[in-house]
Amino acid sequence: MGDQIIEMFPGGTDITYPLYYDLIQGIANPFFRFLMSIFAFPALYFIILAPLFFVYWCIDENRAFKLGILLILSYHLNLLINIFWQVSLQSQIVFMFFVSMIFFVPDRLRIFAGIDSLICILLTALSGIYHGRDFIPSILFAWLMGAVLLAVNYFASIYIESFLQKIKDGFRIFNLVAVSLTFIKLFIYPPGIAIAASLLGFALGYNLAKKKTGFTASPSAMQNISFPVPVLLALRCLLGFTSAIILYIALGMILSGIENLFEVRPNHDLSVFIRYAATAFFLSGGIPILLSQMGLYKKAEPVEGI
Repeated sequence: MGDQIIEMFPGGTDITYPLYYDLIQGIANPFFRFLMSIFAFPALYFIILAPLFFVYWCIDENRAFKLGILLILSYHLNLLINIFWQVSLQSQIVFMFFVSMIFFVPDRLRIFAGIDSLICILLTALSGIYHGRDFIPSILFAWLMGAVLLAVNYFASIYIESFLQKIKDGFRIFNLVAVSLTFIKLFIYPPGIAIAASLLGFALGYNLAKKKTGFTASPSAMQNISFPVPVLLALRCLLGFTSAIILYIALGMILSGIENLFEVRPNHDLSVFIRYAATAFFLSGGIPILLSQMGLYKKAEPVEGI
């Protein structure tokens, strides 16, 4: 089979790839095209965000928060690496997310979770090739980079948490780090402003919720509830996702309306930053506080020192 020349690196280096890329990209089956569109951005955001915030609101808020922060930081790292070498962003994020999610399920279900995760990882890689955004070397390097980041996070998180627990005002320092990383990222390398804003909102929202309510997502922490646990979890998700979607759409309409009214399109990046930071803040902070007030979380003492 013949070969074709494809530009692989930002510097313009030409790499030869087999023509089976054309065969994959030429598949016109409607179901296959629909499947490939599901496992590509922006649809992938919803595939990741929905289970992530289900875990955050309903199972273990601390582990979900750490995974969310890790994914956001890995997104920034990917943007920087792509200045020099093409690494598949969606393959890296999906690999890290689904490998991590395997350990959120009970032991008896981990085989099935592993199979599902493998299918999602492979379909995401195939989608990148199908849409012409990724190539096999960039996908393999993304998986390798994702595995390294997960390993570093596993070993480093123990020391980071121990450090924050030992020092006074540890959570305030964490907030300062989140703010600093966000604005350093924006000044040094502006692309990815929505993700930078999400980092800031997610971190500040989590800490506010802990400070105000000390909420615990695990249903086992609830005692003497008047309805079954599945109903409790369904109510959390229904109220959480519905209110977050309404806020996201409303902010988009308000901010775009202001831009059009005052013709301030050059400040579009500011509108994007406000929209994503506010939405992430509401998802991680506002919704737990709201649900706590409604009695859908166990009453707990606020966490001191935040």
